[in-house]
Amino acid sequence: MMMNILVVDDEHVIRNGVKRTINAQFPDYCVFLADNPESALALLKNESIDIVLTDVCMPGMTGIELMEVSHKTYRKMKWVFISAYSEFEYVKQALSLGAKEYLLKPIGKDSLIDIIHRLSHDISQEKVQFEELYLLKNNMKFLQEAVFIRLMKGLDLGNINVKAFTQDYSPFHMILVKISAEGERQLEHFIIENVMTEMIQS
Repeated sequence: MMMNILVVDDEHVIRNGVKRTINAQFPDYCVFLADNPESALALLKNESIDIVLTDVCMPGMTGIELMEVSHKTYRKMKWVFISAYSEFEYVKQALSLGAKEYLLKPIGKDSLIDIIHRLSHDISQEKVQFEELYLLKNNMKFLQEAVFIRLMKGLDLGNINVKAFTQDYSPFHMILVKISAEGERQLEHFIIENVMTEMIQS
């Protein structure tokens, strides 16, 4: 899965070194560069970024301040902080705010590659889970119908707790309709559903 990565650092050598390492190991990834947090904020408005690697101390806004002002808007982004050993107190603050990783200067290629690998895996898993939840939410009506059909036929419901479907509708009545039409029954289903809806509302 392709990732979009943003590198924010006021040092040209570090920015480009990180970009070269990522491009060499992950050729399908797109790496964006910003030389200050203000430029990074402008870029975030136009690009869908998955991972941000940012220096802690930069002129003007710090990397932590960048995270604070953008974290609520871009909640799914993963943050990695780049710092000198003397700045580690800042890194601990960043980790408390939700940063995932940190890199100490000078940046080791193996450490950088390992972090990108792990965060890419986490992001891929989260995207799969999101897609599954989206499908589940949008197909809940059909799942409910399938559960009730099994319930009416006295079939095993597995571990499904029917109370989750009925607790907000107690007491309730169940109406069974048998359609004897041959072939495609979509029109009959539509008519019956509309008639029953009108009857229930009245």
